[in-house]
Amino acid sequence: MTPALPNLSGTISTALLGSPMFERKACLRESDSDASEYKSGSEDSYLSEFVQRADEIIFAAKKLRHPILFRECFIHLVSALHGFYSLSLPALRNDKDLWLVLNEGKSTLRGKILQAQHFVLMICLDRHLEEDLRLDMRNLYFHNQKNCSLRYRQLLAVLDKKEHFKAIESIEELLQNNLVLDQTNFGAGVGPYANRFLCAELADEDLPWDAAESDW
Repeated sequence: MTPALPNLSGTISTALLGSPMFERKACLRESDSDASEYKSGSEDSYLSEFVQRADEIIFAAKKLRHPILFRECFIHLVSALHGFYSLSLPALRNDKDLWLVLNEGKSTLRGKILQAQHFVLMICLDRHLEEDLRLDMRNLYFHNQKNCSLRYRQLLAVLDKKEHFKAIESIEELLQNNLVLDQTNFGAGVGPYANRFLCAELADEDLPWDAAESDW
């Protein structure tokens, strides 16, 4: 058959660039069962339409074998799975390939968080650390929401670049923004992403389809 998928994928990529569905939005889908929990102007209420529908769009991205669109969904869903360990997504759970990829992404994300936690705790336990800095770090680390990306962004502001470079490198890797299509102008630890991590990565060989196939 004619290899139409690569051409179609390229056409979709062009259409997605600048699409309003990637812009921040001040309302949730009316169909969302938990829409009443959010108030206009809250962080979550500014999530783009794409983020709100990533659990649906990822199936289309897989069907079309569109790596950019799939990775964009993947990043948001890995972040959501990390934040809500018991999150129930029946459709995703029923797709074994997707569920495996997402859970591997979640495990990798948690590994990055544990590494950052290790370096931060080592700094806090350093007996030579200035008491003011120790107090600032403890307040930021222990009094904020657990595993909150905003907390790590705040920690960067108080760490010394020369003395704490390992911790800084680890935190910067954790706060890396791998989104390509997002137009909210926010990164991890900012605005609607204050409690989300956007650093999930997915290699070409780990995409849940055979890149050599040209028909569907």
